[in-house]
Amino acid sequence: MPSLRRKGRKAADLARRAGPQLRLSTTLDDFVLAEKLSSNAEQALRSKSEELIQRVLSQGPLAGPNPNLSLAQRIWSLQAADSEPSVQSESHISARTTATSGWARWLAARSKRCRVSDACDPCSRPHQVESATTCPANLQQQNPEHLSTEAPSPPEALERDAEQGSADAQFELGASCATGLLGVRDEERAVHWYTLAAEQGLAKAQFSVGLCYKQGRGVAQDLGMARKWSTRAGNQGHPEAQFQVALCHLHGEGVKKVDAAKAARWLKKAASRGHSRAQFELGLCHSKGLGVPREDFFAFIQFRAAALQDLEVAEYQLAGCYHRGIGVEKDMALAIDWYTRAAEQGNSGAQYDMAVCYLTGDGVVADVELGMMWMQRAAEQGSAQAAAFLQD
Repeated sequence: MPSLRRKGRKAADLARRAGPQLRLSTTLDDFVLAEKLSSNAEQALRSKSEELIQRVLSQGPLAGPNPNLSLAQRIWSLQAADSEPSVQSESHISARTTATSGWARWLAARSKRCRVSDACDPCSRPHQVESATTCPANLQQQNPEHLSTEAPSPPEALERDAEQGSADAQFELGASCATGLLGVRDEERAVHWYTLAAEQGLAKAQFSVGLCYKQGRGVAQDLGMARKWSTRAGNQGHPEAQFQVALCHLHGEGVKKVDAAKAARWLKKAASRGHSRAQFELGLCHSKGLGVPREDFFAFIQFRAAALQDLEVAEYQLAGCYHRGIGVEKDMALAIDWYTRAAEQGNSGAQYDMAVCYLTGDGVVADVELGMMWMQRAAEQGSAQAAAFLQD
């Protein structure tokens, strides 16, 4: 007599062949069997509330070739209050990047990405959740192209509109003062105009005021005021502001005490809007159980979402998931692919692991020369393990 699992799989195959008009059973056990979910995915689904589970089941069979990823995307879309980030497949990314080296892709991405609009750390230095901070280089100055997508107004017209109360003009004038576009860089005047626009509820101005208070640029440094203004912008859906508020609660900056749960909630808001660094940090939270339940499967999903945006620390973490089978089935081919992407962007950990793979033949054909090349690169990037290996 065929087992219950075989019956469930047979029913799933029949349902898929019959088309969308044939729906699967709405019981959780049948859903798990029919969709052939991995044990990690099944555990993640069963840990959710009964209401959420029923909402997942009510949407019918999972779409796509990988039911585990489809399940994660469905749960995430139901949980997220805001729009979810776009996720592309590894095959799509591979096809898009085969003609260009990792370094070229990275430099091209940096040239198009504003320093203050997306990732908090364009230097891409690896961080842990407990010690993650924004890279000073990233917040050193604001990119005028991010501040305004329209042609700049003449200075006289801009000042006239700002004095007449236009929030957009006040913000643009503040940005011009901050970057010296009007001839003289005046950070105090920039804060003045930013504040006027922020008080009218302009989210990007509120974020800029918070940034000035955090860095002490044009105003005395005040982490409490920085958190206050970032929170206002974050409540209006500004993703970088949401990420900054998360860091405040994560590190106890401008708040009474560290609150990992609040930090995770703000990370979810920013991550759902496609903020790559928030996705990465949220993945670390899930992998450590910091402010959220420990769920390797959802950590993998967040690492993957950030990695698909060329965030090298996320690429490295994703490679480790595939290498060790954490939150996903072990796949050395994908592990090597993501190690390579991160290593080409200068991640010393990925370079060291690539070296070990080539020296030991783990997932690749053993190649001592190539392994030593990656080991040398890792040492040059500051890897203590690589340096110790080369000294032996």
